[in-house]
Amino acid sequence: MLVYGAAARGAHAEAAPYLSLALSTDPAHELTGVHGQALHALTAGMVLMGQSELGWQLVARFEARALAEPDQVFGAFLKLSRCQLATNSPRDGQ
Repeated sequence: MLVYGAAARGAHAEAAPYLSLALSTDPAHELTGVHGQALHALTAGMVLMGQSELGWQLVARFEARALAEPDQVFGAFLKLSRCQLATNSPRDGQ
């Protein structure tokens, strides 16, 4: 939420340390709905900051893990994150 909040206010420098932490931290051992909601907030913040490519990288890291251990609620937030990124910043036509 800190990344999203800072991005929404236009305070991109405030979000940078949290963004870096999110990109360098491994996905949780068990992906649940709460993790999916956090992923969605992060990707929304990245879109607002003009860092959509980083959002795609983050989603890709979680997708591989989600396929191995499917959780329906996490999966819904993962699809929502992909949709938000695709709507606001298409990548290679995806």
